[in-house]
Amino acid sequence: MKRRWFNPIRMARLGAALALLAAAAGPGAARESGLKPVAVGEAVPDFTLTDVDGKEHHLSDYKGKVVLLEWFNPQCPYVIDQYTKATLKTFGNQMKQEGAVYLAVNSAAPGNQGSGREANIEARERFGIRFPILLDEDGKVGRLLDARFTPQVFVIDAKGVLRYAGAIDNAPMGKVNTTTYPPGKGKERGEFVNYARQAYDEIKAGEEVTTSTTKPYGTRVKY
Repeated sequence: MKRRWFNPIRMARLGAALALLAAAAGPGAARESGLKPVAVGEAVPDFTLTDVDGKEHHLSDYKGKVVLLEWFNPQCPYVIDQYTKATLKTFGNQMKQEGAVYLAVNSAAPGNQGSGREANIEARERFGIRFPILLDEDGKVGRLLDARFTPQVFVIDAKGVLRYAGAIDNAPMGKVNTTTYPPGKGKERGEFVNYARQAYDEIKAGEEVTTSTTKPYGTRVKY
């Protein structure tokens, strides 16, 4: 039997070709190929998603404004708790009133928990949501930002740079976690902190974001 020897040059060329194909296929494919999603401090590539009313939203439409993205699942117990008892009961609507762009994003695949236009329209009415809910059924935008839990929040500045990624606050299911989460700006450890609000205020003031990442909590995104 003739032995086939390993050819490092050929393998290197093959690896480069596969990387180019993955990049061309889009962010979802890139993630699956081991390429890193957008990190804090990097520009977020433009994307397009359609909301539950059929309107398209392009990230580039909101250039010049601070954009907050909240990963959403109307059947997630953490989301339900947030929208009925905690920060998210009023936060998104308040951000919209203040001139920020606030968008909920649902990356659940069809047939998975919380998926589908009807379920999200019903949740909008039940929770009193007055901002768009975007559907990301193929999961490309969720993978682009490495959204892993609901609710998980991302804050993008007016230049399109990701400035915060993580938990909405330091109180999963209403209980402040003094072990996992850092204190807020000017706060003592153990005090309640809304990290998304803090990041937004610091961005608007032209300051560095004090806490740019935190550990997200919630239910796994149903890709």
